[in-house]
Amino acid sequence: MKTCSRCNVEKTYCSFNKYKRYDDGLQAWCRECHKHTKRAERYGLSQSEYLEIYHSQQSMCAGCGIHESDCRIAHAIDHNHNTGEVRGLLCNSCNRGLGLLKDDPDLLEHLASYLRTEGVYKKI
Repeated sequence: MKTCSRCNVEKTYCSFNKYKRYDDGLQAWCRECHKHTKRAERYGLSQSEYLEIYHSQQSMCAGCGIHESDCRIAHAIDHNHNTGEVRGLLCNSCNRGLGLLKDDPDLLEHLASYLRTEGVYKKI
């Protein structure tokens, strides 16, 4: 057992990331505290603000509505890359899709229109 230097809670060793510089080979902060600190630094979100978004979306992706429990990894924090403003939580597929489409709503609408067309060049 090891005590996290951030939350002062005693946790199992598997609750800490490996870090060779320390005598015990583990980081001083637990994974949970590390995650919250990174989130605060990157997006300016406190734990309570993150949980407010998470619960307001009912643990579902803001894009496709898939529940986080049905995903392999936790939903990502979606944000506007120009303003830094947090928009919501997205599953990995929706988050990657927006990124690949450069967060361009016009391009998304154009692709949606393309998918709705009946035209088929050749049936496979």
